[in-house]
Amino acid sequence: MENSDPKPQPDIEEKSSESEKLSIAITPAEPTARERLLSDLIDMGFELQLSRQAAELTLDIVEAIGLIMAAQENGSQEISKISKEAAPVLGYKMVIVVRCDLKMKPGKVAAQVGHGVLAAYKLALRMCPQEVENWERIGQMKAVLRCESEKELMEIYHNAVKANLPAEFIADAGRTQVEPGSKTVCAIGPAPFDKLDRVTGHLKLY
Repeated sequence: MENSDPKPQPDIEEKSSESEKLSIAITPAEPTARERLLSDLIDMGFELQLSRQAAELTLDIVEAIGLIMAAQENGSQEISKISKEAAPVLGYKMVIVVRCDLKMKPGKVAAQVGHGVLAAYKLALRMCPQEVENWERIGQMKAVLRCESEKELMEIYHNAVKANLPAEFIADAGRTQVEPGSKTVCAIGPAPFDKLDRVTGHLKLY
């Protein structure tokens, strides 16, 4: 005689839930903001011990760099002994503004940006060597921005000069893609973030 009692069916929802839990358990966790900061500091070449201490005190990379550099200047391996007020404000970058209306190809843009960086760097070595040194020590940050005309490019250049910032524009020889003498890019800095943002803060990334 067959048993009339229905056989118990597996709980599909329960198995699915267990499967999802297992999947979550083996999925690598995303790095935290503190872990990302620590990784960035180490990539910049700072010592592991100081980088860990800085990442424990702040999540702001500029402030973290300032704390590390203050410790290094004082010959200390203990950032906790240094007040945040004593850490230098070290937000430095170089900005390169590229004319979009010329419709230069990527390789041409890269070459013009390189010319601009080198020209501004040479000028900055004469104008503000300490700021160049600070910029070099924190990773030589650069930002490439866009403008829409030669007039706008030159306005940016003149505003930078008036602000006493190292600034150079590049006039291309015109062998490829653009007319001889075309002003292609303007490089400004390196300089503190706030000074540069007064001149280029309204521009969008290239």
